[in-house]
Amino acid sequence: MADQGRLRDLSESVLSRVQSPESAVLVALSGGADSAVCAWAMVQMGVTVRGTYVDHGWAHSSMMGEAAGKVAHHLDIDLERRSVDAPRDEGGARRLRYMALTGVARDEELIATGHTADDQVETVLAFILRGTGPEGLMGIPRERSGLVRPIIDVWRAETRELSAMLALPVADDPTNDEPGQRNDIRNILIPHLEETYNPAVKRALVRMSGLVAEEHSLIAEMADSVPVRVGEGMATIPLSSLRSVGRAVATEAIRRVCRRLNPPYGPDADGISRILDVVEGASAGAEVGGGLTVRTDRALLTISTRDGKH
Repeated sequence: MADQGRLRDLSESVLSRVQSPESAVLVALSGGADSAVCAWAMVQMGVTVRGTYVDHGWAHSSMMGEAAGKVAHHLDIDLERRSVDAPRDEGGARRLRYMALTGVARDEELIATGHTADDQVETVLAFILRGTGPEGLMGIPRERSGLVRPIIDVWRAETRELSAMLALPVADDPTNDEPGQRNDIRNILIPHLEETYNPAVKRALVRMSGLVAEEHSLIAEMADSVPVRVGEGMATIPLSSLRSVGRAVATEAIRRVCRRLNPPYGPDADGISRILDVVEGASAGAEVGGGLTVRTDRALLTISTRDGKH
């Protein structure tokens, strides 16, 4: 039987760090502890909650889907299922997953994911290894484009302990132990850094990402002044505006536009560099991630999707 004192203390500690949305949420239930605790926290806070499980069609998807169904039943929330034919690469699978979630979410709902502080650390390290800029150092945003991460300040060890104490019927996804960059960062690099360099390296990286986010907010405010016109599958930005604000602010304005045209992610550093080459006149046009095409049209930078106008 769970230690009731420990259960009370841990529940209170976790809930004190949860960001409570002001609208209904659709929780992306994976069948694991993180998303289960996210859904539990939303229920505890009186938020209107539904769940959805996205089946990637992988070897263990049926097992994880069954766990997601049991969690939803345990928490007395509705669960909707979607299936995607996801590739094995993390980026492609993530993009299809978010497209499926967006298709399920109602107008009044935000999509809530169970990203934890550990996910924040792993994301920041992954970006550092790629040679990221400030946006990568910020890691996972708390909220963006209809997505919220209510338990981003909660550690994975806490979600595992709490889910066990609450008897949430979760499962461990075997894919978390398969070789790959994210899993290697989680299972090899971080333990090595903790043992060899800094036992508090995870907290240090979370603190760093928070400081970078605070400073980046100033750039974001300046980007608000860049005029943007977004239509169906296409957006335009005056070249004179992008050239006058500097590369950092121009980069933020361009990322915002690309996210609106191809949510939820903007171009990577290489894509941004090619777009800025177009802005500065070093290139006539470029193709960037997500099927976006960039070109100049007289005094405008035009960014369009494959289905957009040209």
